[in-house]
Amino acid sequence: MRNPLSTVAGVLAIAGTLFFVIGNAAVAQAAEPHPHIYNAYRMLRRADYVLRIGDKELGGHRRAARQQVEMALQQLQLAITVDHGTLPPVGESGTPQAPPAELHHHAWMQDALRQCQDAKTELGAASQDLKGHRVKAIQHVDAAIVQLQQAVNYPE
Repeated sequence: MRNPLSTVAGVLAIAGTLFFVIGNAAVAQAAEPHPHIYNAYRMLRRADYVLRIGDKELGGHRRAARQQVEMALQQLQLAITVDHGTLPPVGESGTPQAPPAELHHHAWMQDALRQCQDAKTELGAASQDLKGHRVKAIQHVDAAIVQLQQAVNYPE
């Protein structure tokens, strides 16, 4: 038979380990050196995912937008590595994040457009240029936004 004291100690050890791991994850998240850059990176990864799985070409605008998003992501990867940072983990899944009234008309493109617009806001709020990579990323995001606006307005 097991000693109740050793069982309690085991449970406390497991709980302590969980708190340690969760606490370190929170610190790692808070310790991102350039949170606006990291947020923009996550948003553009989502836009890239949405553009990658889209099934309509929409007059070539989806492909052109994806190329611009990919180039913006490359610039952000370079910006993140300027300070020897590591790329944040990004999940790729989900349904389009568009208001219900818009779900019938190119919802995936509207989702990608919103992600790019939010990423541009984050990039604008970033305090450092990171050797010009932030500015170049903004230029690519602007070009992607133009293409996505045309894709959203493309006839069914």
